[in-house]
Amino acid sequence: MHGFLDMEYNMQNIDVALLGKFMQKGSISGHESGIVELYKEAISPYVEDVKIDVLGNCISYIKAKACTVRKSEPRKIMIVAHADEVGLMVSHIDEKGFLYCQESGAVDSQILQGIEVNVEGKNDRWIRGVIGKQPIHFQKSLSDGKENKSEKLWIDIAAPSKKWAEEHVDLGAQVVFYRHMEQSEQEEVYNGAGFDDKVGLFVLAELAKRLKGQKLNADVYFVASAQEELGGRGASVAAATIQPDECVVIDVTHATDYPTVSIEQYGDIRLGEGPVLFSGPNINKILYERLQSASNRTYVCQKEPTARPTGTDANAVQITGKGIATAVLGIPCRYMHTPNERISMYDVEKVISILEAYIKNNE
Repeated sequence: MHGFLDMEYNMQNIDVALLGKFMQKGSISGHESGIVELYKEAISPYVEDVKIDVLGNCISYIKAKACTVRKSEPRKIMIVAHADEVGLMVSHIDEKGFLYCQESGAVDSQILQGIEVNVEGKNDRWIRGVIGKQPIHFQKSLSDGKENKSEKLWIDIAAPSKKWAEEHVDLGAQVVFYRHMEQSEQEEVYNGAGFDDKVGLFVLAELAKRLKGQKLNADVYFVASAQEELGGRGASVAAATIQPDECVVIDVTHATDYPTVSIEQYGDIRLGEGPVLFSGPNINKILYERLQSASNRTYVCQKEPTARPTGTDANAVQITGKGIATAVLGIPCRYMHTPNERISMYDVEKVISILEAYIKNNE
């Protein structure tokens, strides 16, 4: 794994504190407004015309400032990362004040038992809760302990009564994994809840900062998309609005460098070994080659062939309107959709550098 002795890697190039602020915001699908407002505040000094559309996407751009006069309009490049994360939504409050929930996005119910969560309360207040379940002492058989479906679990917010719970929490309130971002012993590696895909939003903000004032040959659109975890709904709307010539999706992808994962099936993707360039039917071959060329100027990407749709905003963007040339740059992430996702800042910085090189050399 690369570290601080790597001459190509400089932690001072990126504002990790900003990512920490992003990570504090819970944002299940349909509840992205908090993180989108924070992202808007962060990116606004570097872009033009920042707007939030009816679906909750935040769209902004930097216009082309090419050195030569062109006969045609400049190309439009859309860079997108999603603002939402997986979590739960309150669907019932029982007579004792315990909360019951529905899953929002792909949540593995096996990890929920006993974890800490944040429940969105009224008046912008967040309430700490714990997901409860009968302890092993009360289970009739070992098989009982495997029944961790979300409908059989509850959230304990220490409510003394149903009335108290209803006064503090609305039905439909979002529930997210306990907010944190922590640096590991390997200093470039961080773990936390919500890197998928708040680290992508962070890439957009840092990229805009680097591109401000540059003479670009293309209009660059930055999109913080809503409801990716429910099928790329926001990205589809944003792409229809912008009508870009090409789109690069920034998202996390599965690191496979830990026990029990089949690299034969899922590929050999390693944390701290650089960004991941996807290939397959969801990816435009010309755009892939241009991104690969850009990566060769900064760092050779890891590769992830994907024979099916990628499970990112690229799925929706590619088939919007008359079709859009689409590619995906992934950031390796261990333990995706869990309370402790893990990423390397080395990989994050390299994604920003590759995008910068790709945009500056776009013809």
